[in-house]
Amino acid sequence: MGAATGSRAAAIAVPAVLATAAYLLNGLGQVVDVLEPFRILSPFRLVGDPLADGAGWGFAALSALVVLVVALAPLAFERRDVAV
Repeated sequence: MGAATGSRAAAIAVPAVLATAAYLLNGLGQVVDVLEPFRILSPFRLVGDPLADGAGWGFAALSALVVLVVALAPLAFERRDVAV
């Protein structure tokens, strides 16, 4: 996020807000009936408990997403005008 936007604040705030929202959606979705259908959007629900249940398709999908983001990060970084 930092390489794409060039903003330190965005690099900190966007992932923090997304992770907090996903965590709350997963937790509250178990209690609030209206939020339950949206729990599928939370990566915390997709992963489940890989230590107890083993790595499933959700864990594999999120791992593939991480690999994709890491592969695309150098492309975003090359566009930045970083002077030394």
